[in-house]
Parts: sequence; C-alpha cells; structure tokens
Amino acid sequence: MELNTITNYLIISIMASLAINYVLRNFAKQKKLLIDIPDRSRKFHKRATPLTGGIGILLAVIISTEIYLDMNNLKGYMPEFSQKLYVASIPLLLIFLIDDFKNLRPFHRLIIQVTLSLYVILSTDIYLSDLGNLFGFGEIKLGILSIPFTIFCVVGIMNAFNMIDGINGLCSGSAMVALLFIGFYSGLMYDSVLIIIIGSMIGFLIFNLRFFGKKRGVFLGDSGSNLIGFWVAWCAVYSSQNSIYQVEAITMLWFVSIPLLDCIGLIFSRFIRGISIASPGRDHIHHKLLINYSTEGTLGIILLISICSGFLGIILENNFDTWVSTFMFFLFSSFYYIYAYGLKKSQIKAGELNMFNFFKKRTQPVKKTKNNYEVELTASILAYEIARSDGDISESELSLLYNEIKKISVKVGKKEEKILEIIEEYSKNSVSFYEFINDINKDYTQEEKLSLIQFLYDVAYADNLLEVNEERLIRRIADLIKIKDIEVLKIKDRSKNKN
Repeated sequence: MELNTITNYLIISIMASLAINYVLRNFAKQKKLLIDIPDRSRKFHKRATPLTGGIGILLAVIISTEIYLDMNNLKGYMPEFSQKLYVASIPLLLIFLIDDFKNLRPFHRLIIQVTLSLYVILSTDIYLSDLGNLFGFGEIKLGILSIPFTIFCVVGIMNAFNMIDGINGLCSGSAMVALLFIGFYSGLMYDSVLIIIIGSMIGFLIFNLRFFGKKRGVFLGDSGSNLIGFWVAWCAVYSSQNSIYQVEAITMLWFVSIPLLDCIGLIFSRFIRGISIASPGRDHIHHKLLINYSTEGTLGIILLISICSGFLGIILENNFDTWVSTFMFFLFSSFYYIYAYGLKKSQIKAGELNMFNFFKKRTQPVKKTKNNYEVELTASILAYEIARSDGDISESELSLLYNEIKKISVKVGKKEEKILEIIEEYSKNSVSFYEFINDINKDYTQEEKLSLIQFLYDVAYADNLLEVNEERLIRRIADLIKIKDIEVLKIKDRSKNKN
C-alpha cells in the first residue's frame, strides 16, 4: 500500500468514525443509555457523558475495512491476522459493554481477556516465542512458556491502557502513538488495515477532546479502552514475531512505555500499601502531573514523552545490540519511578493556604477547637462537589456555600474570594477521595460527621430539588464515614423540611 493510498483510507476512516460517533452519542443521550455519571470519587468529569466511543471506533473500523476491500476487489482476501483480530474484537466489546452498564468483577474481566487472547493464538498460531538477546547471553527462546507468556503480556497491555484512561485523549492518544510507531517502523502499516484503526481512533478523539464543544463529548468506557489495548498488544506481538518485519521485542516496550510503567508501578505501590489493585484511585501518573499542570498540559507531556521514548527505542535498535536497549529501558524505568513515587509531591498553593498540607495524612489526631476552621472547610469542599455533581451550581446552592465561606474567612483572616479560590483549586486538582475520607474517619468526631452530612443535604436541597447524582454522592460519603442509614434519613428529612 502506497503512502497516498494510506492517506486516502485514513481520511475515509476518520469521516466514518466522525459520523458514527455523532449518531451513537446522540442516540445514547436521547435514550439515556451508556451514560457515564460523574460521582466525584472516581469519575471527576463535569457532565454526564456517553460511553459510546468503543462502539463507534469498532463500527468505523468494520465499515471502513469493507470499503477498503470493495474498492480494491479484495473480498475474501483479508489477511488472516486482521480477520481473527476483528472476530475477537466483537465479543470483547460486547462483553465489556456489560462492564460499562454494571461493573464486572476483576476475576470475570480477567477470564474474558485470557479467553479472547487464547482464541487469537490458537486461530492464527501467532505468539511470543523469541524475545531476542535481551541480556547479552544469547537468544531467549520461550518454548513451552510461549503461549502463557503471550497471554500474560496481552492481558497486561490491555489493563495498562484501561488503567491509564483517566483524562480525555490519554488512552486513545497513547495507543495512536504506539500504533504509528509499530506500523511505520515495522512496515505493518503498508500491508494491513492498521491505518483504518488509527483513522477511526482519530475520529473518536475529535469528540473526546471536545473539538465540537464541551457538551458533545464522548468517552471510551471500559469496552473501548480494553479494545484499544487489545489491538495495540496484538499488533506488537505480530510485528515482533513475524520474520517479514524483524522488529525486536524490547523495542515494542519502548512504544508502550508510559501505560506499561504506570500499570506496573500502580500494582506494586498498591500491593505495598495493602490496597486492592482493582480499586479506584487517583494515584496514576496523570494524577500526579495534574497537581502542577492543566489537563491539556498533562496530556501533552505524557504524549511527548511517549513519542520521545518511541524514537529512543528505534535509535537503540538501529545502532546498538539488543541488550543495550534492555539496559536503557531499565534505566528509563528507574527515572520514571523516581519521579512518580520517589520524589516528594509538589504542593498546590492558593494564596497562602496550602491545601496539600491540610489534607495530608496526620501522625496524630487533631484536637478540634472553636477556632479551628477545618470542619467548615471540609464541609465547603464536599458541598461544592455535591453542588456541581449535576453539572451546574445554582444561585441558592452558592448562597449557602458563601455563608460557610464567610465563617472560614473570619477565622483565618482571608478574603471570601480567596477561600472560594482554594475550594475551586482543590476540586480541580483533587487528591485521592479515599485518602480524604480516611482523614475524616480518623480526625472527626461523630457529631462533626453528622454536621457534615447535614450541610451537604442542605446545599443539595437549596434549589428545592435533590438530584440523583447529589443523593448518590452524599449517600456514598455517609457510608464511607460510617454514618448509619437511619441517621442519614433523619438528616435528609430535616434538610427537606427546611426547604
């Protein structure tokens, strides 16, 4: 396939993806299907957003491939690898759509990933059998470990891309960078439908990055991120094990370095801290960067590093022995983990009040006094999250917030506008919700917890309408700080009767 032909099919797949994603997002909005609701504990976006990105990408790929085959009179001549990959992609997407509707257990997700990976191996006879001279002691042949090791790698990459799907454009952008490197460096781009996959992802990205407006966004969902990870993993395996392309396996790690290292670091970090690997959290590399950079800046930094690591991998393969690339990858990984886990976290400051000092873990419980503003500030921050959980903050909700802000302003000697800036800054650059809850459980009395829930309901009812998202988030907070349901209902009734 010539470069101008590649460009033509890139444009066709982009247009198909744009059209399909537009139709699907509108359908989802109208029928209220596959809508991702912000909960401010794991999902920090501002608007309810359709999770139709994965479906849109796959349909665009299938339709564009049909156009490609028809225009080139290739009906029935689709490469076996691409065909089997498509066949496996359909059940993968459909099953993980269930995960988007109703969260599947991690074990069930794992079974699905392993089964579909095994299907591709058995139907194509493609798997990792030769890792090259990774350590300078000769070629590493996997032998009987080939199939289980391949499944381990594919499932690992799938989960890596699923885990890194935390800000708009990051998962699909990282996958595009990896596929472009794999495709052009190996040559797979010229004799496969890989360009159609990339074009379909670009069409999705235009919606995901909200080029058509903030209200027209689309998310991948677990179905989309697992699908993209599946494609990246198998393109890497196929290119590194096919004698036509002759790309070293270690070079593929350079192409997926950031999602892979983020996933590995997260697993070890949570294991050490005794936290479930599958639990939600804000401890990914993009969350760490968001402390100091905007969402767009964080996305740009990660993609730039991914591009640089890809070029570095190519330079090392073309100029040095394989083991040198392995050594350099370990060195690169070390620098990554030193930044991500070894250095003291940068602190966000709004005025002279340091929010990260305020919310950091304390070695001893703080004794509350009448002059301590922490309870009011905590209540205001959570109330702000509650109020904006339905997308907008009403005037009546804001009025109640300002009453609490005035109390804090008097106690700390800061202007009300400055206190509001601190609350907004915290909301924008939120640290782990669960660490916040742990601080409340450790430091706050039962009376202060009840007062907190009372204030949250008061703010939620300020506009005379308790939204579903507001109710859900308050109940979640109450449950996590160990307030009994009967107490919550009493508090809710009191707030309701006030209005």
